[in-house]
Order: sequence, then structure tokens, then C-alpha cells
Amino acid sequence: MTAPRRPLVPLALALASSRCGAPERPPTQAPPAAPLAPAAERAAQLLIVDLDADPLALGGQPGALFTFDPASGALALLHSSRALVDPVDVLADRDGALLVLDQVESGGRGAIVRLAADGRAQEIELPPALVDPTSFARAPDGCVWVVDRGVQFADGRGPGAVWRFAADWSGVTAVACGAPLEVPSDLAFVDGRAWILDADAWRVDIAALHEGGLFHAAQDGSGFAEAARLALVSPFSLQPWRDGRFLVADVNADPKVPTRFCGGLYALSRDGTSELFAWSRELRDPTCAALHAGRLYVTDGSADPLQLGDDATGKGFAGHGRGALFAVDLETRAVTLAAASPAFCNPVRVRVVGGAADGGGAWR
Repeated sequence: MTAPRRPLVPLALALASSRCGAPERPPTQAPPAAPLAPAAERAAQLLIVDLDADPLALGGQPGALFTFDPASGALALLHSSRALVDPVDVLADRDGALLVLDQVESGGRGAIVRLAADGRAQEIELPPALVDPTSFARAPDGCVWVVDRGVQFADGRGPGAVWRFAADWSGVTAVACGAPLEVPSDLAFVDGRAWILDADAWRVDIAALHEGGLFHAAQDGSGFAEAARLALVSPFSLQPWRDGRFLVADVNADPKVPTRFCGGLYALSRDGTSELFAWSRELRDPTCAALHAGRLYVTDGSADPLQLGDDATGKGFAGHGRGALFAVDLETRAVTLAAASPAFCNPVRVRVVGGAADGGGAWR
């Protein structure tokens, strides 16, 4: 079924983390455009990647990129076209264009789409290595690393893999393939190493609650090794923080009701020790966390602060609602609603693009 056209809603709503109800629904208006500024003029900004949004009513639910301005609370559409099928991540290219990682599920392989400043989209020619990519990041040496959860080699290795593409896209090497990688979900570069998060690395069975894994490798792709096994359920994003720790958004690790599977935010040490960092009743499927201007911004794929009901795609996490962007105060750890819109359908990533992000080594 083709989703009806939905307008964007600029929001600056403050929703206390202790509040269980939904905020008053704001008025709607036509979606504003957010042109991509030249790299030299672009300040750091928050980009939201939505896997299934179709704000231009193109049909087939192609994904979209949104921008969010924390100062004004303005949410705007940056790009949506048939060039994006199932986008899952975004980063800035070295010339200021945007690179979008796309799962392209119907084609049986993933893709990387380059969005120029004028809005033109071009798929980068890649070897048939990407199958079901979930995240990517650029290393300090310019190489682009991709984590993939759908690889299956003839010798049985898979389904998890980590790929390293040359800075000029001239070649690709496999950093790691197969066990214990199962569902690698994110990666980040800190202290000269790549740190890889896996949501299901040590899962014993479908009912297992402690199953995540943390791995690392040298920047040149050598020395891939286990760092720690995690007492988390479905860790999905890895944000470098302070004291060598990471902030992790876990889709299912609900600290209050373990069987509810509604997710939370955790501080993770490199030895695998984790502690609850922030939680709210409004969080249902927190998918990604990014530090910007002293706050932590979190996408949630199934939150329903506007009480819009099920997203009806069947492709979301739990299918509860159309998703939202939340903000977490780093000192008080209070969770507030930063943005929500009927145009959202399944926001899976929030990234800081166009400058040096907070947290040291976290520029994406």
C-alpha cells in the first residue's frame, strides 16, 4: 500500500522523561527544503536517516534524510528520491558530498549512494561484497569501513562481516568474516583502532538476554580480535564518549522490565562493563545515539509521541509508531522529546555531519 503524503512538523516540544502520556499534537505544515550547503560553509549539523519514510509520496516507501537544528527545533527534509531504497547510515565525503549506506533489500545487496550538493544522486561502483550493511564510518586514513550482517560465503562463513574500502574505492578487503560476528551493527574509530559492535555475537538461543559483543582491529585492518562479551540484548549503536567509554543505544535492553524489550541507553567500557545511562517510558526502540553541542540525541524507530499508531510497513523494529528524535542531558540524564513528525516512518540513525563532533574521535 502506498503511504499517503504527510507534511513535516517543526517541533520544539519538551517531554519530561517521567511523563507517560503523549504531548499535544502540534499543527502541521508543508515540508520545508533543506539544501546541502558547500562543505566549506557547512557547520556541524544533525542528520536523521529514516529507513522507510516517503515524505514526497513517491510510492514504495523509499527512505529519506532529514536535518534537525537543535537551536530552533526545526526539522526539515534534506533528500528523498528513488535513489534511496532502504538507507541505514550517512557520512560526509571528503569533498563535502554525502555518502548514504543503503541496504537495497530487494536487490540482494547493499549500496553506497553519493549525494552531491545539488541533490544529484549517484551509486558508487562497488564489488558485490555488501549484502545487508548496517553501518559505516571513515577511518582517519580515509578508508571507509562497512559492517554487514548478511554475508554468506561458499565455505560457510557468515553472516557477519567487516569490510574495508580503499579511500578512492579502488578495492575492498575483508577485515573479518563469520563467527563470532553475527549481526554487526555499528563501528567507530578511537585511539587508532576500529571498534565494532555486534548485537548478537554470543547469542545462545532466541531467548538469550545477554548476547552482544565488542571487537577491535587496527586501522590498517589487521589484528581483529574480541574485546569483550556484553551483558546487553540488542546493542545497535556505538558513540565514543569520555574516559575511553562508549554510549550505546540498545533496542531491547529494557532496564525496568527485562521481558518488555523496549530499550535503553548504556555507558559501555572497553572491558564490557555496562551501566544504565538514561531511560524513559517514551523510548521503545532506541536505535542510534550521537553527541552534539553537549547533548546526546537518540533516534527511536518505534516511539509514538504523536499517537499516530502503527507505521504499517512491517519493516520496522516493533511497528509501534513512526519514530522520534529524543535528547538526553549529559549531566542530569533527563530524556526529552526533541522532534517528531508524521513524515517519520522508521528513523534508524542520527549522525553529526559537517564538523568535529563531541566525544573525541566521533566525527562521522
